[in-house]
Amino acid sequence: MDINDFTPTTGRTIEEDGTVTNIADMLAAAFGAVAVAGITADINSYSPRTGRIIAEDGQVYNLVDFLRAIIAGGGPGGGGITNHALLSSLGYDQSGHSGFARAVHTHNQAEITSLNTALSELNNRVESIESTVIW
Repeated sequence: MDINDFTPTTGRTIEEDGTVTNIADMLAAAFGAVAVAGITADINSYSPRTGRIIAEDGQVYNLVDFLRAIIAGGGPGGGGITNHALLSSLGYDQSGHSGFARAVHTHNQAEITSLNTALSELNNRVESIESTVIW
């Protein structure tokens, strides 16, 4: 399938309460996305579309709700979506996207950006607290 055979669709998406949100603007602001070079369109010539999407099991969700949860760091532990089955159900495996982990995995400490700095700062805070506690 060649993406150039298709016209772009509007980012304006209708939420469950009737609010119209532009999901392209939402994602670009949250993740610093870069627009497709050389392509512009008149947004006002496109009608908003429903945010309702149908999962493979027939359940209906609102896309804007998914995106707000991802952007806000929703999911277990507040770290965004960590349910890999959910990513697969959203077409992750077919997308070719490599920006997120496909499965649970591990890293060496040196591979984790800023980990040592964060651990050092945490250690300093714990030591500061311990120095004020009477044992």
